[in-house]
Amino acid sequence: MTTYRFHAFARLKNTEEFRVLGLDLSKSELKSKICKPYKAGKDIYISSTITRIADIQQLSIVRSQHNAKVELDRYGEEHAALIKKQNEGSGLIVLGVFRGNNPLELMECCENVTDTFIADAPGSGTFVTKTYAFFHNQWIIGIGLLIIGILIGKFLDAGT
Repeated sequence: MTTYRFHAFARLKNTEEFRVLGLDLSKSELKSKICKPYKAGKDIYISSTITRIADIQQLSIVRSQHNAKVELDRYGEEHAALIKKQNEGSGLIVLGVFRGNNPLELMECCENVTDTFIADAPGSGTFVTKTYAFFHNQWIIGIGLLIIGILIGKFLDAGT
């Protein structure tokens, strides 16, 4: 069984750039430190940094089979090999910025799994909070009490 590492990024309002929320997270760390606070509408606190939930415009979660450093090194090597191949095949020399130095590049070279973990807007609630809200609906309470009353009546009638 493959153990994946997860990396989370957020684009804050009024900016075009993403920022790193967490790198090399296990699935349970991702859920407890990123997904659960996000769904509950609470600020995200990870590695001594607080990210206000109200400031998040977009959240991105990617997964890799290796830690961030290994993935970035691999990505950098692939990019360097591509530039070398382009330089060998033509009379022109292509100069480029080499990749694999910025953690944000993990969003390009790893599998995006955001939709697997985040399906709703921030503060939309976890399963527990949604269930709690459902059972605190006045209609549900009224229908539940009616059903309980009918069952008690049937039970008392059956006893006589």
